[in-house]
Amino acid sequence: MKKSILTLAFALLTTATFAQEQFELKANPIGWAFGATNLSFETSLPDIENVTFNVSAWHYSKRLKETLDYGRNGGASIGFRRYVMSRTDEGMFLGAAARYISQEESYYDYNYNTGTYEFIDGVNTSYASMGATLGYKFVFDRLTVDSFVGVGRILYQPNQPNWGLPAEFMGGINFGYRF
Repeated sequence: MKKSILTLAFALLTTATFAQEQFELKANPIGWAFGATNLSFETSLPDIENVTFNVSAWHYSKRLKETLDYGRNGGASIGFRRYVMSRTDEGMFLGAAARYISQEESYYDYNYNTGTYEFIDGVNTSYASMGATLGYKFVFDRLTVDSFVGVGRILYQPNQPNWGLPAEFMGGINFGYRF
C-alpha cells in the first residue's frame, strides 16, 4: 500500500506539473506520527476557480491496527469541493466524495445450532461509499490547513457483518503546501 501511495503521488505530481495549474500536496503529520500514512492532492478546475478536484490515499500500519484493535488496512478517495464564500479555494467548502476502504474484521458470532460463540477471523469487510462533507480551509501564502467532517452511504460491501451500519463517518485534518 505504501508503494501505491508513493506511485499515486508521483503520477499526480508529474501530471499537475505539466498542467501549469496551481496544485496542493497535503498530508496529516499527526496521523503519520501514529502510523496512519496518508497523502492528498488537490487542484483547482481550470474554468472554475472555487471548485477543486482531490484525490487521497492512506494506509494504517500493523502496529497501529494492533494497538487500536482496528481492522482497516487503508483506503482511497476521489472527490470535488466547492468553496462557497470565496472565488478561490479557501474558506468554507462543501464536498462530494467516493471512497473505498480496505478492511478485515475479526469478531465473535453466536451459533444458534451449538449455543456457543465462535471466533470468526479475517472476514473481508471492505466497502465503497459516496458521501458529502463540510469543511474549512485556511491559506497562509503557500501553506494550507483544512479540516472537514461528513457522512457517507455505503453502497457496496460484499461481506457485511450483522452489526454493520449502512453509513460511515468521514473526517480529517490536512496540512498542505501549494506549488
